[in-house]
Amino acid sequence: MMPRTDTVHRTAPLKPAPRHAEANRMIRRAPIALVVVLLALSGGASAAAAPAITEYSGGLSEEAAPRGIVAGPEGNLWFTQSAGTFAIDRVTPGGVITSYPTKGSSAPLDITQGPDGKLWYTASGPGTKFGTIDTLNGAVTEYSGAPALTAVGITAGPEGDLWIAESGLKAEIGRFAPSTLKLTEFEVPTKASEPTGITVGPEEDIWFTENSKPGAIGRFNPTTKEFHEYTKGLTVNDEPAGITAGPDGNIWFTEATSPGKIGRIDPGTGTIEEFSTGLTLGKPEQIVTGSDGNLYFTEANGSGALGRITPAGEITEFKTGLSVSLEPWGIAAGPDGNIWFTESAKPAKVGKLPLTPEPPAVTVGPASQITASGATLNGEVNPHGVPTAFHFEWGATSAYGSYLPLPDASAGAGTSPVSVSAALNGLQPGTTYHYRLVASNCGGCASGTIAGPDTTFTTPEKLTAGLGPYSPVAGSGESPAVAPVVGQLAVPPVVGRLAGIEPESGTILVERPSSDAFAALRGSQTVPTGSVIDASHGVLRLVTALDGHGRTQTATVWGGVFEVRQSAAGGGLTRLILKGALPSCGGAKRARASSRRPAVKPRRLWAKDNHGRYRSEGAYSATTVLGTEWETEDTCAGTITRVVKGRVRVRGLRTHRSILVRAGHSYLVRP
Repeated sequence: MMPRTDTVHRTAPLKPAPRHAEANRMIRRAPIALVVVLLALSGGASAAAAPAITEYSGGLSEEAAPRGIVAGPEGNLWFTQSAGTFAIDRVTPGGVITSYPTKGSSAPLDITQGPDGKLWYTASGPGTKFGTIDTLNGAVTEYSGAPALTAVGITAGPEGDLWIAESGLKAEIGRFAPSTLKLTEFEVPTKASEPTGITVGPEEDIWFTENSKPGAIGRFNPTTKEFHEYTKGLTVNDEPAGITAGPDGNIWFTEATSPGKIGRIDPGTGTIEEFSTGLTLGKPEQIVTGSDGNLYFTEANGSGALGRITPAGEITEFKTGLSVSLEPWGIAAGPDGNIWFTESAKPAKVGKLPLTPEPPAVTVGPASQITASGATLNGEVNPHGVPTAFHFEWGATSAYGSYLPLPDASAGAGTSPVSVSAALNGLQPGTTYHYRLVASNCGGCASGTIAGPDTTFTTPEKLTAGLGPYSPVAGSGESPAVAPVVGQLAVPPVVGRLAGIEPESGTILVERPSSDAFAALRGSQTVPTGSVIDASHGVLRLVTALDGHGRTQTATVWGGVFEVRQSAAGGGLTRLILKGALPSCGGAKRARASSRRPAVKPRRLWAKDNHGRYRSEGAYSATTVLGTEWETEDTCAGTITRVVKGRVRVRGLRTHRSILVRAGHSYLVRP
């Protein structure tokens, strides 16, 4: 690993691009789509054999040379046309292609979904460097940048910006703000290393490939402005190209030589492992996570192929139905659950590799063991021979708003119905609840997901003895004795914008971003992300959205003050940031002086979840939870993470070192 550097190059506004001259060259693109995947507990490693590839070319010119491809927010696929008449093209799940000419002087290359709901693309040539297309009306807007700028890969960042891989005489990573059209560039330590593919890792660092020889995998921390370059374990001169965040928490990339390899790097250790068994053609170009929990890549060499690699490293190639020598290039996970890709050689085509077999069948049963505060939901799932996951959606109305278990549980891969159930606790007496059973064999895609009918049950009025709620003593380390109660929010949470808070006991105070004072929480409310919550003397349930389809996650939080944050592009990751003054860590004289000041609330926080996507952040470390009960506390010695149940991954904010901490253990990250 090379030494870190911190070099900000320049910040400059962009301007509308001139529409003249001819495009110069085309460069590899980076895979963009990052799919949230529900893995079956039975392993989920290998998917059922995929059927034949289907290709589409109607309405597409033979010389189009399609490159990048991404799923649009409205349910279609969009790809760049980098030759002939430069354009951005749309293909529906049924294969109907529509072209929207850019009329610019540069060849569109990579494309991603931006934070503003539009699609953003990079371009190679003398004029346009960036462009947008509105998926609602097809309107194209183009922008030019500095003459030396060669924008290649593009991906949406966790904080609403776009990140660019810049390949040219200078190797740079660019941060582009769509709201201001300003580009800030950071020089990569290795000059002329040709950054090509780019993606956001699970820890929200920016990862990129360095395509020039000898090659490397790069990493950039947007907060510290530090670079890391990883080469140990990477075959020299193997030209890393595409890159994506995998379903296993690792970063996966392609090595575009012949025969080439697929690489994997652990963000915690920087360890690189390469896989090539089963890869016969070579030149893997782009890579993406599929809806079945595996990764898929294009092979542009020889007759061409699509490849699949499981998280365990098993490679399978697919060629049936694929035209020979059309150079499969860009690749994306479609909103229909299938894999879509571009073929850049003449005659140009777009292809689909179906991943969605027969959907499962569900039967919703009556609720059982109903008390004033709990019930068991029942049903049956027939996986129809494909690994299938399930959950129950439930709530006080037919809008549900909550689901259990979290994440989805496995129904296996059999061909007969299997009984499934989920226990609810902490319900309200005398209340009617709605629920339904949902099963999916494709991680939630429309074609492989089935929801059962709405069903209800009503809890009795009188509480059964011994089943009442239990509130922990604030700051004592005791955990709540009841499961989270959700589904009582009048306004549901929205990814990146709104979070639900439901008081369980004690006093909860809330300071919204638009206010400069705390107010007592009166019942369940939905508040903007960025709100600061004081749970020093109470217990609350925090409900946040996982996606735009109504799925939520819940954590129980108590014993401290924190800010709740969530990015629209973070896959539901919710950040709990400790707030308040840091402890006074001077000598005895400073301690005596501080003793005369008003008491300061301790900087600590207890939380408990059930395999949700949460991260608590103190002054010196960030803790990513893996289904657990944990405490984060800032002390004079540093930030301490204590784990009561489950396990967490603690990452030093300055050292970037990660360590797995299990139940019964604690870990201190020093300043």
